Amino acid sequence: MNATTKRWLGIALIAVPIPLMVIVLSLYAVVSFIIASTGAELALVSNIVNVLLSLLGLVSVLGILIGIPAGIVLITLSEVDPEVKRRRAKELKKNPHYKN
Repeated sequence: MNATTKRWLGIALIAVPIPLMVIVLSLYAVVSFIIASTGAELALVSNIVNVLLSLLGLVSVLGILIGIPAGIVLITLSEVDPEVKRRRAKELKKNPHYKN
């Protein structure tokens, strides 16, 4: 996996879980309102939808707990382009305070 892919994956792991949690909570409220206003005819459907939304909420909480630290690690530890490494090494060797 190259550095760009790691960086984008890290950004996605940081950016996705919190909006997913907001979406799930909003959908849960909307679905609960719709089910309550239609009556008890849709009890099985409401149970299925509530279970699916609960599972999505669980995934988003795990994404917050696991995905955000993993995203930070992927962003900070992604490999630097070899050309950039060489250029930085040359600049560092020109520094009179650098001791190798």
